[in-house]
Amino acid sequence: MADAIERSVLGVALALVAATEVPAVFSVFVPSLYDVSDASKNNYDETCRWVRRGETNAFALSIAIGTSASLLSKSWLPLLGTLMISGFIVYHYEAALKTGDPAITEVRDDT
Repeated sequence: MADAIERSVLGVALALVAATEVPAVFSVFVPSLYDVSDASKNNYDETCRWVRRGETNAFALSIAIGTSASLLSKSWLPLLGTLMISGFIVYHYEAALKTGDPAITEVRDDT
């Protein structure tokens, strides 16, 4: 019983550590949301290509961190945490990219 509690505490602790590393990993591979939004207005296709490349690399590294922490703790919580935070961040980057999408900006009236 004590071993199970110790493993669950370790799982939660490593889940928090792994999940808090995800934004740091994304900041290495992808610029800030403002920069992405601003750049996508000038050169949408090129910006999308480079941002999505960065997202893919950051997502893969985040999953590797979550998997490693899960293997160490023998718990699925670190992997789940990194998946959730990674998905949240990718969602926001994709939303930032859409601000420069020519198909959307021609129809949208912000006035």
